[in-house]
Formats: sequence, C-alpha cells, structure tokens
Amino acid sequence: MDDIASLPPVTKKSALPVLTPTPKDWLFLAFVVLLGGSSFSGIRIAVETAPPAVVGAGRLWVAAIFLTIYMFATGRRFPPLIEQGRPSPAWAFALAIAATGYSVPMFLFPFAQQSVSSLLAGIYMAFMPLVTVVLAALFADEPLTRNKILGTLLGLTGVMALILPAFPADGLNASVIAQLALIIATTGYAISSVMMRRAPQVAARSFGAMVLVCAAILLTPFAIHTYLQSEASVSGASMAAIFYLGVLPTGLSTICIIHMIRSAGASFLAVANYVTPGAAIIFGILLFNEVLTGWHVLGLATILCGVFVAQPGPVLSLIQRLKSPRSDRNLTP
Repeated sequence: MDDIASLPPVTKKSALPVLTPTPKDWLFLAFVVLLGGSSFSGIRIAVETAPPAVVGAGRLWVAAIFLTIYMFATGRRFPPLIEQGRPSPAWAFALAIAATGYSVPMFLFPFAQQSVSSLLAGIYMAFMPLVTVVLAALFADEPLTRNKILGTLLGLTGVMALILPAFPADGLNASVIAQLALIIATTGYAISSVMMRRAPQVAARSFGAMVLVCAAILLTPFAIHTYLQSEASVSGASMAAIFYLGVLPTGLSTICIIHMIRSAGASFLAVANYVTPGAAIIFGILLFNEVLTGWHVLGLATILCGVFVAQPGPVLSLIQRLKSPRSDRNLTP
C-alpha cells in the first residue's frame, strides 16, 4: 500500500483487466510516484532524532487512522473478526501481510537510512518485483520462465553493482549491513504481494485499513521498548516527517492507488516501478545534496532492465492500450 512496488506484479493469472488510462489516471500516477519517491526523504528527516521503530510505528498509526476514517466515510466496514465460530480468514491474511509487508519493512527502511542515502534506499525498491517473480514461482504456481530467470539474474547483477563497492577489505560495515537490511525489506514487500493474491475478497479500502491497523499494533511494542531504551528526544521536524509519511506516502497514496486500479488497471499502475526510484534520486539530490555515483546508475539501470525482461507486460500493455484504446470499467474497490 505504501510503495507502488509493493503491489503484485501483473501476470496472466493475477492481472486485472487492462483499462484505458485517462488524464486523471496520469495525474494520479504522477502523484503516487512523487509521494513514493519522497517517502525516503521523509524517512531521512525522521531518523535524525527518532528511533527507526518509532518512525515505523508512528507512520503506520497515522496511516491506519487516516485510511480507517476514509473507509467509514465512504461506506465500507471492517469484516467481523470471528466467522462461524472461527477466526476470520480475511483478518488472518491481513495480519500475515501486515507483518511481512509493513511492520518489518517500515522498521528496516529507517534502520538502513541511518547509514545510507535516501536515494540508494529508493533504488533498492526497484528490485522488489524481481523478488516477487521468484517467490510467485515457488509459492503461487507461476512458472519461472527463461525470461524471468534472465531478468532475475540481471537484477541480482544490479544489486551486486550497488553493494560490492561498499564492502571494505576487512569485512562488514554499516553501509553493507544497511543494504542487506534493504534487501530484506524489499523481500518482505514481495512476500506480502504474493500472499495478497490468495487473500479472501474484501473491499480494497477495508483490507488496506485492516492491514495498516494490524501492522501498527505489531510494531508498537518494539517501538515503545526502543524509545525507552534510547531515551531519545524526538524533534518537531522528525514528528512532522512521521506525520507526513503516514498521511501522504502511506495513507493518501493508498487511496489514489485504489482509484487508479479501478480506472486504469494494475498494468498501468505497475509502470510506476520504473519511475519511483528516479523520483527518490531527484529528491535526495535536491533536498540533501546526496551524491549519485556511477555505481548507483549502473545498478539501477541493470535492475530495471531485469524487471522489463522478466515482466514486460505492464509497459507493453500500456503502449498497446495507448495505441488502441478501449473502455472497460467494471472494477470496484
């Protein structure tokens, strides 16, 4: 929900109908890309005085409250916790997705950004669709084709281009550990996207609110513990950044995504995987004077080439629909 890349990739089995993007859809896409790219800058400001777990939990609670209010205001409700004397499968899936795709990444990204730049964190998000390809082959009965294998190998080569220059001669350092944390975080997003395909049918805005509430609850005890241990004094700038992260890149972005899928389809939305890392790079350079190295460019370009080789569908479908538009808007969030 937070980052566009956390959505399931478009495949023959999981794809929603490809619809014709309107000017409003393009505006939503630009908005989602900007919000997603800016989230890494927001994290950088937040971790200046707030512990990573506090950043994650605070962001999740703000987003959960925001989306829950939106859900009730638009006539949706939470499904019951107990169905026919048993725990609701929808809530069970929401809890599992919250743990893997929200609580863990929302902690690991701030943790990593204590040691690496925001633009590098944004670049690592580009690798997430390739992790999803492998996990979908293992757990979602989606064949690992030759193109998917080649694309994944290209993506891994790109990751090596990012992480190897950080390795010192005498072993691990903070930068390497941070980048390994980013890989784990993107893997968590990928795991949650595969689980999302098997989740019971629940209105998108309701399920999004369910996941955010569960994730916030899961991360809160750890956040309280680390806050008390660190005796941190959270600045006003950090609190403002946490609030921004919760309302805009997490909460409002989710609402835009819901409406965009309904209007233009998941293929159109998946194109943002190619653009969001670029937005993170621009924000990092403009706001913090972060340095974009040749290794960063090489790594990102190689990863994106891998994503296209493994999953050309989103880009090719968009090009085809722009040339031959049709209207088919029967999806409901």
